[in-house]
Amino acid sequence: KELSIVKDVEIQEKLKDLATGKGFSPSSLNSYKNCPMQFYYEKVLKIRDPEVVEETIAANTLGTVVHRALEDFYKPFLNQLISQSDVKAMLPKIPAKLNELFASEFKKGVFNKGKNLLIYTVAEQFLNAFLKDEIKLLSKGDEIHIKGLEEDLKASISVEGIDFPINLNGNADRIDRFNGGLRITDYKTGKVDKIELQTDNFEKLVWDKKYQKGFQLYLYAYWYQQMHPEENELQAGIVSFRALKNGFIPAGFKEDKSVQKLLNSSLLQDFETEFKELL
Repeated sequence: KELSIVKDVEIQEKLKDLATGKGFSPSSLNSYKNCPMQFYYEKVLKIRDPEVVEETIAANTLGTVVHRALEDFYKPFLNQLISQSDVKAMLPKIPAKLNELFASEFKKGVFNKGKNLLIYTVAEQFLNAFLKDEIKLLSKGDEIHIKGLEEDLKASISVEGIDFPINLNGNADRIDRFNGGLRITDYKTGKVDKIELQTDNFEKLVWDKKYQKGFQLYLYAYWYQQMHPEENELQAGIVSFRALKNGFIPAGFKEDKSVQKLLNSSLLQDFETEFKELL
């Protein structure tokens, strides 16, 4: 028989508490779209997977370590232009930083042999390649001004038919001005294709599982603009460590045969209309 849950008064109250409290993040909304039952168990009933001690470094630990290393490296340059020499000085610090972070995140602590050593080496290669790409951009005369690292993005939205505001929250890995234009960057240790980030249909973007990453980027852009209304247009994109040759891959909206890569107020207004349907 079909497994289903009746959304009774008690569950509606729990959803209201969730919406008016911490609110919804991109991952919780994607969880709902992927599997409403999983959303129900995790977010409404607060059932969590038990914590297990990792024998082998997991993919999420690798991601966390790479994210934290870049945050630590760039933090001293917050709210300023970064130079080639600044980034070059980060390269020799990579091994010590990885040892520190893997020891902190991976409680077993053995990452000098076997599969764990391979994963440690992958993290080292990711960081080396990313920083060298950044040096290459700066050497060509590009300007990078770091504005935010692991930045909390928050917004509140009113939806017709719901008598309370819904809180929304997310965390942007990096916000910078690249040659003057504002960019929100999300780091991914997995592979990302631009077709996951660009579509000509907001209904697909919001509802189709294929566009989860693009949906997340539009949310970041939408929330940032709610917080900073003076920013009329910006870019939101992904840097995939498995395909660094692609650089910053922006979310966009397909129009005719071109792709609008600057997310402006008008596009984000259209996105908001469909997003409210999801909420």
